[in-house]
Amino acid sequence: MRLRAAHTLLWGLLAITLLCVLSKPLALVSISAYQTYISPHKGWHCAYAVLHGGSSCSDYAREAISRDGLLSGTLLVWNRFGDCREAATVLAAASAGDQACNECCAGCSRGCMSGPPPVAPRSTKPKPPSKLPPKPDVPSTFVAPCADAGGYRRFGWVDPNNPNRTHLGHDYNSPAETPVHAIADGIVVDVNLKMPGFGGSNPAKDGPLLWIRHRTSTGEYFYALYGHIKPSKRKGQWVSAGEIVGTIIPFYDGEDYLPHLHLGIWQSKASPPTQLLGYGPKRSFVNPLKFMETHQPGSFGR
Repeated sequence: MRLRAAHTLLWGLLAITLLCVLSKPLALVSISAYQTYISPHKGWHCAYAVLHGGSSCSDYAREAISRDGLLSGTLLVWNRFGDCREAATVLAAASAGDQACNECCAGCSRGCMSGPPPVAPRSTKPKPPSKLPPKPDVPSTFVAPCADAGGYRRFGWVDPNNPNRTHLGHDYNSPAETPVHAIADGIVVDVNLKMPGFGGSNPAKDGPLLWIRHRTSTGEYFYALYGHIKPSKRKGQWVSAGEIVGTIIPFYDGEDYLPHLHLGIWQSKASPPTQLLGYGPKRSFVNPLKFMETHQPGSFGR
């Protein structure tokens, strides 16, 4: 009886294994068929890819199942679908805000305008072309995240003991518990309380940071990293310029007590990386101070 039960269990395990082996290529074929015959005609795009950049959910599913197998890959895809639903909610809210703005600009009952915009009278005599005067320099209107007493590491500092260890942000020297403000309108795209290299009691330990997606006045998206702070916002929340997004945590570098905000700017429409954020190769990281001096923040409609 025991031998028969053992044989039954063995055949059951073999059947499950065979099913998983055969189901993986079937799943990949189904994804390819969806991308070829359905996706181009469905009339909308992957919300996660639109909001954050990078691959679509179907591309992510194909890569996850190919790399990790059917079972593990399916779990990863399920989590990705949850993130995609959150992105769709964010985009829907932004679209509603833009529609409201368009209606308001065309004339509405909220007191924005008393009627349609006036039409300039048609000139009967053509004006000679004139050379426009040079546009005056406009000071940046980015909000300072917090006060900076100076003396800490700036962007591009290179560790004398390791030439490959480059500082990828600007350190704002301020006391612990100092409120940190959003430099512009934006949306929180990630909150991580255990990021390696951002610990408070030891720089090598895990610590907190958050990413906020902002936009310039010319419509280009970029990401700001607010590190060594206790976040007061959660992923998916909209923030306004100057709004408090967290407070600086205590920070020790050996025996030195050096609380500060690490501000990094990732100048790319692609999603920011998930490692080598404080130090490492520059990639798309740029000098935060120079960036805010040479760019203007744009509105980030809700």
